[in-house]
Amino acid sequence: MEFSVTDKIAPQDSKAVVDGLTAYNAPFVGQAAVRPLGVFVRDAAGVPCAGLTGYTHGAWLFIQYLWVGAPLRGQGAGSGLLHAAE
Repeated sequence: MEFSVTDKIAPQDSKAVVDGLTAYNAPFVGQAAVRPLGVFVRDAAGVPCAGLTGYTHGAWLFIQYLWVGAPLRGQGAGSGLLHAAE
């Protein structure tokens, strides 16, 4: 078994991983569509102060990024974002 590590992922290699994972998980999640998901906390002007982005596939949640701005840290905003996404 040989491992290769790279910071330049070829599209066909990425596709092979996604296709393999999708085929493996199909019996568990079916052929549900992948849907983007965003959850945000906004200030009075509508500017995001915290947010979560990712996607859902069937009943599974995949989080790509989670950010909480400094003024909201330690106040449960991160937990709230996760609960809302779930």
